[in-house]
Amino acid sequence: MSFFLLTRLKRRLGKPWVNLGVMQAGLTATADSSDILPVTSNARMTLVQILDAQNMPNPFYSVHPRRNDRFVSASVTVQRLFPSVDFTGSHVTGHLLGALADTAQSALQSVVSELKIAWVSRLKMIVKSISGDTALLWTAERRPEDPLLGQSA
Repeated sequence: MSFFLLTRLKRRLGKPWVNLGVMQAGLTATADSSDILPVTSNARMTLVQILDAQNMPNPFYSVHPRRNDRFVSASVTVQRLFPSVDFTGSHVTGHLLGALADTAQSALQSVVSELKIAWVSRLKMIVKSISGDTALLWTAERRPEDPLLGQSA
């Protein structure tokens, strides 16, 4: 979340708050951290920023545990779906998905579908583990329903 947005939010809330955001983290870093979610137990409200689904481990590829935007390795399944892709050239999940989209749009549907399922499941788990009120925050320039990578959201 940008510094400008955080400053505006702090001014509007007018109450004490803490930003537990982690640079380049995704829902996995939030859900798996032993430090982040317990802090919310005493909060009256927890604001959860909507993060990219691409930055989550899934059956097709793994990501770095804290820097979830970092592509770590491709599964055998995704290597078979995209035999012409050189996975050693991808270091960031966004670039990886762009390479997959450029290669085979039909095969990409399997990856996108799995990411959607995993994302919804992980977000539900996070929200259920928060005891106080929870609000979700979308900060992207595009609307959630707008297509991403040429796919419907």
